[in-house]
Amino acid sequence: MVLALMLVLATPPVTEVANLQFHSAFWPNLHHTLHAAALRGGKQLDSPVTTPLTASMTDIERRGWEAAVAYYAREISPKDLRAGARMAEINDALSASGEVLRPNAVLTADHVAALQAAAPAYRRVLWPEHDKANRAWIRDVARRLEQIAPAVVPRLSRVYATPWFAKPVRIDITYHGRAYTYLYPSVHSMLASGAPAYAGWAGAEMVLHEVSHALVDTLSAEIDRQAAAGTRDSRDWHLALFYMVGEITRQAIAQRG
Repeated sequence: MVLALMLVLATPPVTEVANLQFHSAFWPNLHHTLHAAALRGGKQLDSPVTTPLTASMTDIERRGWEAAVAYYAREISPKDLRAGARMAEINDALSASGEVLRPNAVLTADHVAALQAAAPAYRRVLWPEHDKANRAWIRDVARRLEQIAPAVVPRLSRVYATPWFAKPVRIDITYHGRAYTYLYPSVHSMLASGAPAYAGWAGAEMVLHEVSHALVDTLSAEIDRQAAAGTRDSRDWHLALFYMVGEITRQAIAQRG
């Protein structure tokens, strides 16, 4: 409960639409950037910053950055961002953190030291452009969601047989990463502004898809029931989720011309 409250209060959202709060926060972005950098051997990342990754870093910044990438390569990046052991807790803890990052029950001292070592280089060299891209993505997608949410949200609630969110859901936008959602310890969605597949209306659809993971228990139970009764061939509720969010979003866009 305390962590869930911190998630909402730690940093103000960029904007909010239909109880969906969009954030561009420093520590989750650094975490995802280091995860991606370690997977690529510390080489150039796809980024608005087109120079070689460490080219404009000072010697001190470069040593801190390279030490952090090495730590991530050893301890963090072998884990899947969503399904890896304790990755949900790590992500939530970083999202709840303000300017000062401290070790706690989730973030080990070594992990915090790696993030702190990389922070000066990231804050100066990469973060300004990443944050700019995140905020531009949020403005664009939020504008699109504002247009269709009055039509889409009630329809999604009906097909899920579940009320829409009564309290704000946090959505962190990071430049690197992908789209995924945690349900525990709290509902928390992540999307990557640097992924071309999530641009424009596709981004608006993917936001609705991701948060819908928290609303589909009744739907998935019904699909399982019908599959067990032999009236349906598939138990793939995720396929149903992709189809329904996509089609309902498409219809709402078409109705607006």
